[in-house]
This record gives sequence, structure tokens and C-alpha cells, in this order.
Amino acid sequence: MIVRRFVKRSLDNQKKLFLILLTVAIASGASAVAVQLLFGEHFNTYVYRDEPYIDLNPEVRPVINVNTAGLPIELRVWEGDSIKLECVSELPIIIEEQDEKRIINISQDDSFVVSLLTLDMFRYKLKVYLPRLTEFKEVNIITVGGNVEVDGLHLDTRKVNIETNNASVKVVRAVNVYTITTRSGNIYTDYDFIVSAAIIESYSGNIQIKIPDHAAEQMESVIRANTRRGKVEIIKKDMSLPENYPVL
Repeated sequence: MIVRRFVKRSLDNQKKLFLILLTVAIASGASAVAVQLLFGEHFNTYVYRDEPYIDLNPEVRPVINVNTAGLPIELRVWEGDSIKLECVSELPIIIEEQDEKRIINISQDDSFVVSLLTLDMFRYKLKVYLPRLTEFKEVNIITVGGNVEVDGLHLDTRKVNIETNNASVKVVRAVNVYTITTRSGNIYTDYDFIVSAAIIESYSGNIQIKIPDHAAEQMESVIRANTRRGKVEIIKKDMSLPENYPVL
């Protein structure tokens, strides 16, 4: 009987605690919605949106440097002739061109913050579109806390360097030489072909690499992956399945 009473009392306490937490969550959510409805338009005026274009010198292979604090970065290739940027954030981006456009710096001020009252906070991102028919010498991406996503399809560059502190990195269709380094972020790479070397390292994050099933032996001599406190997982894709067909 004593055990039954104890179990019943414990269950009752858990139910009360759950109801209290549920009430607090509902109240907090309702308050957030109310603030957004009442003041959202006012706070949304501070959101920076822009779509600048950067013209290139066709006679040189430029180095592209992208540097942000907490702003996520997405990089891919497009069919235009210029570099196209799409930015949604709280602060404007800074574009610097050096040595006759041989070095192009795309950055954001380190004082970047995320306002909880900004309607666009979950859409904050810097998208960088590099022209398909331009050859780049090097592409460097450095962030403090912004996640990085790269679609390497048709990206023509000698090397891609990605460095983050506590953000994750995702690279698909990697065909260039890659150096990816994070401190606590996870790293995910997906290869349709293994044609270039890669160094993938994380201090405490996990590393997942997807490779064609027929390239397992080749990977060992081309891709180096290491993490001190996380784990490294190699996934062999069955290339006979339609969902794994390479994108050309």
C-alpha cells in the first residue's frame, strides 16, 4: 500500500508539473505572438534586405572571401555573369574589391545580433551565387556561428576552404579540393564522384561522408577525415538506385 501511494503521489506530481510547464509554454507563445502582432511591423523595419551584384574581370581568376559572424551562408552556382548576393539580416553586408578584382571580400560586421522580435529572424541568410562560366582561384568561407551550405555542382575553383567555430557545414556534389574545419560543428559531405582531395576535421563535432559504393577504396587515399571527440561515419551509396544517380 505504501508503495502504491508513493507511485500515485509521484504520478500526480508529474502531471501537475507537466500542466505547469504546458501553461507556461502556452503563455509564452501567446505573449510572443501578441508582441509580433503589436510591434512586429515596427521591428521588421530594421531588417536589411538586398540583392547586389558584383561584376568580375574576365581576365583574372579571383579569390572569393566570405566572412560573417552569426549569419548562415549558402553558396551555389548560377547561370549569370556576375556574382549575385541575396542577403536578409539586421546589418548590411560589406563588399570590398582589391587588386583589380583579384580579391573580392564579402563580409558582415562582427556586431551581428539576432533580434527575437524580428519577423525575419528565421530567414536570416547570406546566399552567394557564383557564375558558372567563371574560374575562381580560391573560395574561402569563415563564420563564427553561422551554418554553411555549399552546392558544388559546376563550381570551377582550385580550392574551397571552409572554417567555422560552432556551426555546422554541409557540402553536396563536392568535386573540388576542400578543406573543412570546425570546432564544435558537425560536418556532412555528399560525393557523386571522388575526383579531388579533401581534408575534413572537427574538434568535437561528428563527421558524415557519403560516397559512391564503387569508390570506397579510392576514398581512403583521397579524403582525410578526423574528429577528436565526435565520430566519423562513412556511408556507401548504392549508385544503382535512381535517388543516387549523379547530377551532371
